[in-house]
Amino acid sequence: MRLVIMNPSLYQIKIQDMYNPINSKVTMNKTKNIRYILLLFFIGFANSSWGQTYEYNLCDQSNDIVTHLNRVSAEITNNSLSKIKTRDDWEQVRSQYYRNFVEMMGIEEFLNDKLTNRKVNYKLVGKIQMDGYHIQKLWFESFPGLHVPANVYIPNNIVGKAPAIVYLNGHNSLQKVGYQSHAHRFAKCGYICNIFETLELGETQGIHRGEQFHNNFNWYSRGYSSGSIELINSICAVDILCQMPQVDTNRIGATGISGGGAYSFYLAAVDNRIKAVAPVCGGSTLESHIGQRTIDQACDCMTPTNTYLWDYSDIGALIAPRPMLIAQADKDWYFSLDAVKKMYGKIKTIYDIYNNLDQLSLLVTPGAHAYHELSLVNIINFFNKHFNNGASNYDKLADIDKEELPVLSEEELSVFGNNIPKNDIHGVIQDVFTKKASIPTLNSITELTKYRDNVKEKLLEKSFLAFPEDTIPFNVKHTYSAENADKPWRIYVSLDEYTFCTEKDWRLKITLYRNPQKTKRDLLVLLKHPTETTKEALKRVSPLKGKYDIAIFETRGVGDTGWNSSLDRFVRRAAAWTGRTVASMRIYDTLRCLSFIRNYFNNAYTNISIGASNEMCVVAMYTALMDGNVQNLLMMNPPRSQDTVSENLGESFEILNSLQIIDLPQLAGALYPIGMQFVGEYPSSYEWAKQLYKRFGYENKFCKIKDVSQFVTEF
Repeated sequence: MRLVIMNPSLYQIKIQDMYNPINSKVTMNKTKNIRYILLLFFIGFANSSWGQTYEYNLCDQSNDIVTHLNRVSAEITNNSLSKIKTRDDWEQVRSQYYRNFVEMMGIEEFLNDKLTNRKVNYKLVGKIQMDGYHIQKLWFESFPGLHVPANVYIPNNIVGKAPAIVYLNGHNSLQKVGYQSHAHRFAKCGYICNIFETLELGETQGIHRGEQFHNNFNWYSRGYSSGSIELINSICAVDILCQMPQVDTNRIGATGISGGGAYSFYLAAVDNRIKAVAPVCGGSTLESHIGQRTIDQACDCMTPTNTYLWDYSDIGALIAPRPMLIAQADKDWYFSLDAVKKMYGKIKTIYDIYNNLDQLSLLVTPGAHAYHELSLVNIINFFNKHFNNGASNYDKLADIDKEELPVLSEEELSVFGNNIPKNDIHGVIQDVFTKKASIPTLNSITELTKYRDNVKEKLLEKSFLAFPEDTIPFNVKHTYSAENADKPWRIYVSLDEYTFCTEKDWRLKITLYRNPQKTKRDLLVLLKHPTETTKEALKRVSPLKGKYDIAIFETRGVGDTGWNSSLDRFVRRAAAWTGRTVASMRIYDTLRCLSFIRNYFNNAYTNISIGASNEMCVVAMYTALMDGNVQNLLMMNPPRSQDTVSENLGESFEILNSLQIIDLPQLAGALYPIGMQFVGEYPSSYEWAKQLYKRFGYENKFCKIKDVSQFVTEF
């Protein structure tokens, strides 16, 4: 539909003439003329020389965050391993895949080059004698101050060396007590089994679900996943087995259910000492997690920081060609069976290029997110087969049904009792595990420039990799135009509203207020806050009156494209699982907005500033850094750091891995010599940036202003 605004001076007919019952001058002829005029108005004259055409309410994009996240998650799933056609293809990229996964798990510094001869300090605290085997109670320190309780089940009278299993617990609150039946069974079958507790539950408790149940979205900025701790604990559990003289280090396997299934994928992908693996109900596709909303039930430990836009099939590929049995329940509310089959099919392509399809299998069991007799039977038989264990296979389901296993109490299996080490850091591991970027010492403009360029390069690689590779056409629509638009300003103002496409799924709005009488064109782009109306946004900058042209820009999630607050947690988690964040998407939108302004208006604006408030200041600062041509920032109540717990679910300013590269105070300094103008106070943490501006002779450009009226575009 096209709306034609006609020149009203051609038709001087007053509305009151049409509807005033005492006006006898209204004739039938005039009524017909009016009807004709209204008809012309509504059908429009697109090519009329006396009419100006505007397009309105024409959205060729969904402008829906759920649709967008569904699309990008499906793209990640479908792209996973899609370029691998031959064994040579895979061998050329496998080492880089491995490095990328280790990086996304945040364990680079933890690992030795070959993961061999790693000594782990552990302490035996007790022993329980069972019928044919015994249980050693011990704890080990996987990270300084992180004390992990474990039970190691060891068959008696081992002749030679025995195979071993790392049993990886899921989210059962009783941990090694709740999952003990599996360790008993493995010990009875001749396996040494190391079963240890997760970070979240059991004797020593930390936080797994920082983003799912709390507001620890700064974990994304840190590049921290609670799954990283489970992985280093798992590696140390293998180390302990390798230190035991009874263990055959060429026959070590791993298995577990739910979260333990996910850790089985992680461990086998990273540690080649795992010779066979059997994850149970532990992995699916990103497409399913987002599209079917199973992410809402999934713990934060079940995904790495997705810097490189991976799916679980990418993790599984690193296990090939070693034996893997994927067991999956068909009525699992965490993992759709169809999605697991799709993941399995992608992993299968890698086994196929090794000509080892017989080493990969998918076992589907009936029922919910749990073990079934079929999975219990097949897992034991799977390890017996590949480890040439002399134990008898379970040939019938009745073998499992009739099996009587001991059930030991929580007190009996306890490692610490009431004596957890005082220096244990389970509760704060998320604050110390990943290292934040150090604060640089910059003594010259050359050093500053090099630092800034390095930061930009790292951000593009580690934080903004999800930016679209190819830009789409703006496809600009001029949707509205008016004059003397803002009467409260009591100046002559013209208003133009445009929409343009930033990327697929998004058509965003920018409203431009200009004073046509001014010849000098300085522009302030105000990033509208998600919680404010356009009227409130205008009021925020109204003291500037007609000094500068002002553009109100609505990034995604703001104004017409906003989403219901009930979606906030889902959106923030789903975005991160797909390798982006709300803030990074808004940064991309704003970069595209600046490009639109420069292109559409033929570089009429040589002095462009950005204004923002609260968390939108983060968007403004990163945009200014990546753009490189913004002249000033007008900041109102910026956050002190990205390493803060969100006060509310709508306050989205996390950016993947950003704290490993830079934090907001250093970002403010890196923007030198941009004018940094803060309405009122700025956070004390920004004093570092203030001193940098002072050191390089532009202290006046890093300043506090009493109110918006004191904002200037030139110093």
